[in-house]
Amino acid sequence: MASAIVGLVVRSNTVQVFKAQRALRGIRFPKGIATVAIQGTEDEHVAQAIRTAVETVGVKSARLALSVPAQDVLLRSFTMPLLPKAEWQTAVQFEARKFIPFKTDELVWGFHAVEQRAAKQMVVAFVGVRNESFARVQEWLSAAGMKSAFVEAQAVSLCRLVDDTPTASDLPAPTAVGAQAGNQFLGIVDVDLQANVAHLVIAKNHVPYLARHVDLKQQPEGMEAGSQAGDVRAEVLSSELRLSFDFFTRENPQATIAQLVLFGEQTTVGAWASWLAEQLHCPVALGKLPEQIGELQGLGPEHAAAAGLALRDLQPNSIKIDLLARRPDYGTTKARWTRLSKDLGGPGFLQALVKPAAVQLVVAVLALGVLAWGGQRQLAGFQQHIVQTIAGFQDVGWGMKGKTREELQAIQRNVAGHLQFLRKLIQERVSVTEKLDALAKALPSGVWLENLRYQDRVEKAGGQQTSLAIRGACFLPDSEEEFSVINKFVQQIKQDTRFFRGFATAQLGEITAVEDQTKRYSYRTFGVNCQAEKKL
Repeated sequence: MASAIVGLVVRSNTVQVFKAQRALRGIRFPKGIATVAIQGTEDEHVAQAIRTAVETVGVKSARLALSVPAQDVLLRSFTMPLLPKAEWQTAVQFEARKFIPFKTDELVWGFHAVEQRAAKQMVVAFVGVRNESFARVQEWLSAAGMKSAFVEAQAVSLCRLVDDTPTASDLPAPTAVGAQAGNQFLGIVDVDLQANVAHLVIAKNHVPYLARHVDLKQQPEGMEAGSQAGDVRAEVLSSELRLSFDFFTRENPQATIAQLVLFGEQTTVGAWASWLAEQLHCPVALGKLPEQIGELQGLGPEHAAAAGLALRDLQPNSIKIDLLARRPDYGTTKARWTRLSKDLGGPGFLQALVKPAAVQLVVAVLALGVLAWGGQRQLAGFQQHIVQTIAGFQDVGWGMKGKTREELQAIQRNVAGHLQFLRKLIQERVSVTEKLDALAKALPSGVWLENLRYQDRVEKAGGQQTSLAIRGACFLPDSEEEFSVINKFVQQIKQDTRFFRGFATAQLGEITAVEDQTKRYSYRTFGVNCQAEKKL
């Protein structure tokens, strides 16, 4: 276990650098945590902020622990059959393709598996960062004159701060009734008030199973500022938490959210706690740093990610998803070759090899002679055995036995072409879930969908015809405004890369006025056809 650690947490518009050491009663931070604002959006601005924070703390080591920005992290959880540990790496990589919108070779990724031997299955928490995002973070460090010793997601750092899921006896009676402690999860929220963002995590036993990054500045349509909580940010957070909890419990029907823990500036976040508990029907507690972090020197719940990062190597913990472990350390390999080259070029090196080389040469010649004599005898036996094997080999059928070598190679090439086509078909598939999620979020007020028809046909020639037909309707008090809202909706989905990826065109069909004779009002219907044509 390390005796000291230098850590860097990259947040939305700040960086935090600290140096932590083991102490007799826990962990101490000799100079607290240096928080420096990022003055701009360019990469050099981030690198400059890192340099300033490092100088403030007085760090001399060039290697540091890194907690990557929450918005760059993809976290998914899924269940697999129980497998031997030697097969986890390959099996997880294959299984993860079903749950992520990217190819695994486009990610720097890691995972943690929880074995459930009684059920003969294991639950996997998969964490990934896009290659370009990971390379960009490494460039920040390089520009600041630093290197990363290990890299983890902020969700993993936050989970280290919260004790295991409480049992039913620890909860208020309404929540404890009918709940099973083995299926209880914790909600963890890290609120960054400077950037007005929040990082949501659902975890159990220090393992994150769902994570989301939420912009608290984006007020949903129809929400009046301060109408209930007195702070619109609390209302946005409540809405996003409700969506996250509902999604998680829908995907995991036996799971319950036992408690919500809030980290952040206590004066503001503390005022939200009781209101969030009423809205979510879930106990809400204010997060506190663990007792083993002594001599805080200015640390508080707003430094939760940094405190969790410090606990990684300074306190025993089984959850270590190191994204850097997926990248080879080329610097170390190069250094080893450099040292070896210097040793080979040293004085007296060739003279010291002459005598041993001569002895080994004589032994090698004798050994080759013996092998050649024995090899000739064995070769004749092998040839006879091969002839007998070929003569007794059963005919595989389909006329294969009578075909020439060239004909068999042509069949092999044809089969390989079909296999390559199938692989590309799997890799180029369109994520329907991603498109539906983007479409739902793009719906403006007053617009609803009446019909969706998705087709993904593959032609024999290798072409793929993907289409999505949308039938919707719009009702607004001002009938003239309905045309504008419909056109704006179509433009919005065309500009949304998550929805429009894979499509070449999106055409708005005829907008028709429909009169409801019973209720004496009219509304307008419309259609949108999205087409794509690409070769696999």
